[in-house]
Amino acid sequence: MRAGLPFYASLQIGLAIACAISATGIIALLALIPFGEVALSILATAYLMWLAWRIASAPVPANRAPMATSAFLLGIANPKAYLAFASLMGSFRLIPIAGVDAAAKWILCVAVMMIVDLAWLWVGALVHHLPLRPRAERAANVAMGCLILAACAAALL
Repeated sequence: MRAGLPFYASLQIGLAIACAISATGIIALLALIPFGEVALSILATAYLMWLAWRIASAPVPANRAPMATSAFLLGIANPKAYLAFASLMGSFRLIPIAGVDAAAKWILCVAVMMIVDLAWLWVGALVHHLPLRPRAERAANVAMGCLILAACAAALL
């Protein structure tokens, strides 16, 4: 668990920045551009397909420590995070004052991210010690990659 904390912290910083960018409305402006939403969907799908490939083809066993720099980039350059944050920011109002509403939504999103991602880190720390054979690890990686591809297909349909 302790070894994953730098990765976790970097991911949270990147996601918090992505959430702030969405809260300011920058992503909403892209939707006003003709084909802007289509371009964002294509970018998000391409990213998810690349991520699925990276997961499915990850070395087994993967004993190297995660890099905090890659976690920050994953958080800040994650198109699906921008889409999720933009939809959350624009879908309803918590507070009638626009700037205060955006700040409140940002605080809630960051709090939920931190709690959920910390829970996943804890689960990962528990599962990390399971003695899996390389073939079982490869099957799990391929299954996760296929699940991401299925999510892409469902989103495109």
